[in-house]
Amino acid sequence: NNSKFLILLAFMELFLIFLSANKAFAFFLMAALFISFLIAHYTSEYLSRRNPKTLLILISFVILLIARWELILSVRNYSNYVISHVLELAAYTIILANLIFILKHGKKKK
Repeated sequence: NNSKFLILLAFMELFLIFLSANKAFAFFLMAALFISFLIAHYTSEYLSRRNPKTLLILISFVILLIARWELILSVRNYSNYVISHVLELAAYTIILANLIFILKHGKKKK
């Protein structure tokens, strides 16, 4: 019933069929596809609610997508491997900080 889910499954099948010879490249590309769908979801959430916490999560997923592309390019240049992991650390730190903020300030008062 959900068209986004069906599109995701179709792309997943195509990637797995066409890129089965190079498993690492297929894995990195699939991860980038999943992150792209998360970015699309959080973009629609941010545009509908204009919540700054949602914007932070959206920015962290964009950073994760950039890091994933850097990891795909790390086959040719090893410095991209280091850049990718630094970007992933930054993105996950933003997500962790947002989670801590929500856990600290998100409790309902009785």
